Amino acid sequence: MTCYWDGLIKSLDGADCDMLGLKDRSIYTLIDRLKALNCPTLDMKWQDVSITSSQIQENMSHIKDYPTSSAPQGYLCSTFDPFLCILSFLLQKTVHMDYCGSAIKYEPNTPSKTPLKYRCNRVHFWNL
Repeated sequence: MTCYWDGLIKSLDGADCDMLGLKDRSIYTLIDRLKALNCPTLDMKWQDVSITSSQIQENMSHIKDYPTSSAPQGYLCSTFDPFLCILSFLLQKTVHMDYCGSAIKYEPNTPSKTPLKYRCNRVHFWNL
């Protein structure tokens, strides 16, 4: 049940992988890199509202404490997901997610023109 991580990996182009320092497209490498690059996501917006310092700290804690070894047991993506937020911030790409029919948007201060797009329901996550 690695659909969340598989969806993230499949959505990344070569430049994204270079930016993240991914040497391979392993979900474990991706998780480890996101944990290593974990930082305050300053000037980010979620649903067109600036992320608060409390939300930034909570996201950083979630990413830091996430056990990489638990990836095969699945990942419970949330509407305000720390990994999608850090990915948007690091790549400077807007993330659009259809979360069970609701449009969710993560947006860095200066987004590129190529957004990352995902969809999820109660049991599955995939890139578009």
